[in-house]
Amino acid sequence: PETSDPDAIIEKISEDQYETTRNGIRYEVFERRYAIFPQKSGKLKIRPLTFEGRINSTQPRSLFDQFRMSGQLKRLRSRPVEVTVKHAPASINLQDWLPAIDLELEDEWSQDIADLKAGEPVTRTITLRAAGLTGIQLPDINFDEIPGIKQYPDKAITENEKTSHGITGIKQFKIALIPTAAGSYTVPAITVKWFNTRSGKEEAAVLPPVQLKVTGTAATAAPPPAATQPQAVTPAETPPPQPAPATLPAEPAYWKWLALFFAGAWLITLLLLLKKSGKGNTADSKVNKTTSAASVNRALGKVKKYAKQNDARKTRDALIEWARLNYNQPHISSLLQITDYGSADLRREIRELNQALYSTEHAPWNGSKLLAAVKKEAAQQADSDNTESQALRPLYK
Repeated sequence: PETSDPDAIIEKISEDQYETTRNGIRYEVFERRYAIFPQKSGKLKIRPLTFEGRINSTQPRSLFDQFRMSGQLKRLRSRPVEVTVKHAPASINLQDWLPAIDLELEDEWSQDIADLKAGEPVTRTITLRAAGLTGIQLPDINFDEIPGIKQYPDKAITENEKTSHGITGIKQFKIALIPTAAGSYTVPAITVKWFNTRSGKEEAAVLPPVQLKVTGTAATAAPPPAATQPQAVTPAETPPPQPAPATLPAEPAYWKWLALFFAGAWLITLLLLLKKSGKGNTADSKVNKTTSAASVNRALGKVKKYAKQNDARKTRDALIEWARLNYNQPHISSLLQITDYGSADLRREIRELNQALYSTEHAPWNGSKLLAAVKKEAAQQADSDNTESQALRPLYK
């Protein structure tokens, strides 16, 4: 979509395909959802969208008709949309203007802050999460100086969580703190002001002050040893002259053979280490596959739970999560995309689920058939994985 605000941020959040019935005619629907974030107040116009397609109502009558476009050309335009973007309240400083549906601020420490050592770093991770905003719209956090503690902040990381209900922006900050001496330190509170678009009131998310307990002393370099003064020697104590050292005989030639022996032993040791490393990688691969299977089973459990409750919306979200893991396709974000990988039974039940979600008739939905199709799909996927893992067996035991 295009808007009258050239600076507006437009994010696609979902794409669905389903069927619906209107005036006794059954239609197949392709639906896309977008989130629009205007950057200025006043009138915002969303320009019409255009769709072009053909209705192929007749079969080709001759051989040459097969190479020509037949059917009635349809060109449709949506209605323009105009909305009013409200101004920020006059009582709020524009620097603190952060409109959101909900906002959370949380932190996490890499170790116990009641038992820190001087000179050793501790990492603090602060996560800012806002529903109804993108990650790039979230503000930075300024860290006040703390006497006796050195601070090294990393570059903030932003991401977006997209669901059928909208976008949740996430911004994460990491900062390393190094106390220089033992003692008790106070990390100042952090406050993020925001405007609640549901209640129409200004609110603040706060991380309270944190107390750090530091023991030990900072590591310092040891002073160099004092230079020793040469002891004076009196003439009476002058040592007698030493005889000249005897000439050493030439070294025998067998040292070359010893060098070759040790070099060969080193190469054998290196080969054994590489072989052991390869076995370790195989073990890690098995652990990763086990972890992946556990994630798929957990996601499948959510699908079973909500399908048995006949909860269409929660089943849809759980089904998308399961499909991402089951088919190893992280880009899946809608039911329509699942149909590219699922069986015919699963595609049919997904269409029924879509119809229940978006049909104007609001007919009750029964999740038993979808659950059966998902179980069958999961079992076939598990059999396929087992077959693949047993396809290459060693020739000799």
